[in-house]
Amino acid sequence: MRKPITFVLSDESIKNSYGFFVRHKGIKMARFNSNSVMLEDHNNSTKAVLGRWANTRFESAQMKAETDFDYDDKTKEVTIGKVERGFIKGASIGLIFNPAYLAYDDEGNLWLEESEMMEASICPVPSNGNSISLYSQEGELLTESDVKQLCLSVEKNKPAEIKIKDKNVKKMEKLNLSATTLVALGMQSADDVVAVSAAIERLALNYSNEKTAHDNTKVALKNMTDIQAKKLVEEAVLTGKITADLKDTYIELASSNFDLASKTLGAMPAKTTLSGEIKKPEGAAGDDPKNIDEFQALPLAKQLAFKAEKPTAYAALFV
Repeated sequence: MRKPITFVLSDESIKNSYGFFVRHKGIKMARFNSNSVMLEDHNNSTKAVLGRWANTRFESAQMKAETDFDYDDKTKEVTIGKVERGFIKGASIGLIFNPAYLAYDDEGNLWLEESEMMEASICPVPSNGNSISLYSQEGELLTESDVKQLCLSVEKNKPAEIKIKDKNVKKMEKLNLSATTLVALGMQSADDVVAVSAAIERLALNYSNEKTAHDNTKVALKNMTDIQAKKLVEEAVLTGKITADLKDTYIELASSNFDLASKTLGAMPAKTTLSGEIKKPEGAAGDDPKNIDEFQALPLAKQLAFKAEKPTAYAALFV
């Protein structure tokens, strides 16, 4: 088996012949990985297939792959031989291209941020070491003039900016701020764009911190209100002001309007129990049963002891 040859298919550190860079992390590889076809000079024809690419990978700024030629196709022996003898060294990727994903970075470089890999070809004389061919969304190969026209249209819409010390800050041609805004930023003038940017970032950070503190306070107050609401309603159930089936309804009311729930429940009379109406039997001690219900709730041994030791109090229970 002949030794495969490694090609650099693309280098994102080098500007291509159309005037932009290709962002490798934005290339969708699923289509290519499922059919890693190797074409001859981007000729989309079955007769132009030289083989397939193997071990496609990204190393630093480069996309690399190894050749897997179709040696059984005798019509390609000439091209394959020229490659193996070192007379053809160029390779080029074919990407599905959407001009909407062309964008400038802070240094004014034009990048193709997203694309889809369609094929990679052996090329005799690519315009540079990372030359590419671009396809439309419909799969049609775009001409060089088509691509350059699209790039120029992006150039026309490029925002005016001047590079300053902090490359993350874009300097506008003119910056007018009201006196109120300057006071809020703690500045006297807007001449120093970097200082204005830093002041805005500080203001945004302060706002974020205050908002977080405010949100935490709201949560704490809500939790406290929920606890008070539950306690209020449970007490109303215990005193017989409301029945247990209304508990959730009143808790919801108390959580949303504690004062209203408190006044409503406060105006309700507590339920008078039968035990509350029955007077304590004469001669009964503090821990003695006050009525038949309490007596029957005692263990049998205590019932017998109470009857034997306190016959008067026992008889009073049945009066």
